[in-house]
Amino acid sequence: KANPGKFRIAVDTSAPAVWEHNPDVELLDKAQAENWEKMDCHYPLINECNQRAVHFLQGYCDYFADNLQVKCPLATNRPMVYLSAEEKAWQNQAEEQLAYKGRFWLINAGRKADYSCKFWGTENFQRVVDSLRGRVVFVQVGAAEHHHPPLKNVLNLIGKTDLRQLVRLTWHADGIVCGVTMLHHLAAALEKPCITIMGG
Repeated sequence: KANPGKFRIAVDTSAPAVWEHNPDVELLDKAQAENWEKMDCHYPLINECNQRAVHFLQGYCDYFADNLQVKCPLATNRPMVYLSAEEKAWQNQAEEQLAYKGRFWLINAGRKADYSCKFWGTENFQRVVDSLRGRVVFVQVGAAEHHHPPLKNVLNLIGKTDLRQLVRLTWHADGIVCGVTMLHHLAAALEKPCITIMGG
């Protein structure tokens, strides 16, 4: 947006579903890859995160600006994830897989093995669910390969959504409770209320 008409941007990532319907990028056609200039993305600014009050996204903007020799100001303080009108009309996974049609909050009470300091503890998340029982319905999500002990009195979708389904489920949710994780960033992208347990 800071350099209109100067660049076409194609992405090739481990999570292509995040980029679907994004009007600012193209998914890389592998057969045409030789026609594109490749730039691996990094964010060296993260190494200064305890000395400077800057947003994580600023690191990518700085990296692009330095490598492309253009101005690349940070224009938003959240990720951008898009859904098509058709996707928004589809059933969400709580309805499709569990036949639940009401309002709900998502809860991710688990963690990956490599970031145990982000884990608040299953018993703490269970207390949240118990304290709101009868007022809030929670749908528990998380990747099957990570540590996600099932909570009681929730709708369980652990390991039952792919990334795009999780995007749609987040869009349908009233809010989210989680640690610092993918779901926390999806909540920001889709502008959903999110209670994030930081430094659990």
